[in-house]
Amino acid sequence: SMNISLSQPLVGFTVNASDIEIVGQSNNLFEKCYLKIKSVIVEYMGEQAPFALALITGDSSLINSNELSNFRFSGVSHIFAVSGLHIGFLVGLISAFFEILKIKREKKAFLVTFIALFYSGICGFTPSSLRATVMSAILLFAKAKGKKYDMLNSISLSMIIILLFNPFDLLSTG
Repeated sequence: SMNISLSQPLVGFTVNASDIEIVGQSNNLFEKCYLKIKSVIVEYMGEQAPFALALITGDSSLINSNELSNFRFSGVSHIFAVSGLHIGFLVGLISAFFEILKIKREKKAFLVTFIALFYSGICGFTPSSLRATVMSAILLFAKAKGKKYDMLNSISLSMIIILLFNPFDLLSTG
């Protein structure tokens, strides 16, 4: 623990994100779930834990910077971003499970959307995960109501919803 006066500029001083501790702020439900997932992965996955955590939650902070650079250089670092692939897989898996249980389509749409939204929260509500969640929800509700799914309207509505919550996401690549 070190006290730093910010009245003078810091020269030649670097801080890693893992060295910063926020005091006096409690974790919300999503952060608590994320921390539990992280602790289980770290405990049971050994040296593969950083990759598992990145693939499941999008958090690549535990991956060695050289290894992360190799992923970026090879053009596959996008697998660590929770987006349509992750949400689509989750929605498909949960939908199939609820189909086996013979849950009605409207109820299934609500439950699957809630689960996908919760997962997006665990992953930090990234724009890409929110976009995929909203688009999946629209697809599920369109099917439940017997309506045709329109991808252009779906992506437009997801953009509007995302920008309502955070207008700065307009500048985000996700």
